Amino acid sequence: MALGQYPIPMPSQKEVEDLFKTDPNGLTQRTQVKNSSQSMAIFELLEYIVNQPPPTLPTSHFSEEFVDFIDRCLKKETSERSDLKKLLVSFHNFSAIFL
Repeated sequence: MALGQYPIPMPSQKEVEDLFKTDPNGLTQRTQVKNSSQSMAIFELLEYIVNQPPPTLPTSHFSEEFVDFIDRCLKKETSERSDLKKLLVSFHNFSAIFL
């Protein structure tokens, strides 16, 4: 959602740059850049989700805190994924937004 497009497969650096070209702060609605997820069959998509690393946000356009927050939410192994309590404690600055 932060990039305004489906995250799988992850967009290339050029695609990300194109997304933010018109507005470096990302505050206005961006034109969606077509990526290869639109042409993936369901089994290709499932294979990608299972066998590839989770998507990440580019640090060139998002804060380290936000990138870390998203990374903690997208861990594949449930034992590694942060639960709500850990997220609220670790990211108390975000908790005001969520409450």
